[in-house]
Amino acid sequence: MIAKRLLLLLSFSILASGILTMAGLLNYELIRYADFWADRFGFPYWWVEHVLVTFAGPMDYWHLEIVNLVKDIALYFLLSFGLSFAILIFRQIREKP
Repeated sequence: MIAKRLLLLLSFSILASGILTMAGLLNYELIRYADFWADRFGFPYWWVEHVLVTFAGPMDYWHLEIVNLVKDIALYFLLSFGLSFAILIFRQIREKP
């Protein structure tokens, strides 16, 4: 019974972290300097960058920051796992006679 609930908890946390990471792409930041223009996507860490203008001239370049992506996924996983675990514990306490 405990193993089944733990597996359900882990699968929910993995699903929630994936959904929250993809939803983080809705947050973007516009970076505009004299010789550098870029759009950065991700929350709380930016992990996708679309470079539009550099010192060399206009360009269309996408950059994926793997370390920030892993940090985002780990942060969302820990938050969703902790929240799910707390809900599970409170439900078990409430169900006891």
